Amino acid sequence: MPRVAFRLPPMDPRAPPTSAQLLGAAVVIVGDLNEDRLAQARSFGCETVNVANGDPADQIEQLLGVREVDAGIDAVGFEARGHGHGAEARRRRPPCSIR
Repeated sequence: MPRVAFRLPPMDPRAPPTSAQLLGAAVVIVGDLNEDRLAQARSFGCETVNVANGDPADQIEQLLGVREVDAGIDAVGFEARGHGHGAEARRRRPPCSIR
């Protein structure tokens, strides 16, 4: 069964993880800095990772016993482009670029 990790959109955080659950994901992990969104994710059956509490891979390993998931989805959208590690390089790249 697939294991999926998400960053949630601020508008309707239920949609992406619920879709993964309906499509058969064994475990849905939501990573975020916002504790309210993490609590909401837990309320509909997701595991959670607070990325402010250290390396997300370490937290995922604590949940699953391995440091990896089968799919990772950044469902936050465009506003996440200008923040975090490597933000300056991402700002210079067109929004639709594919790596």
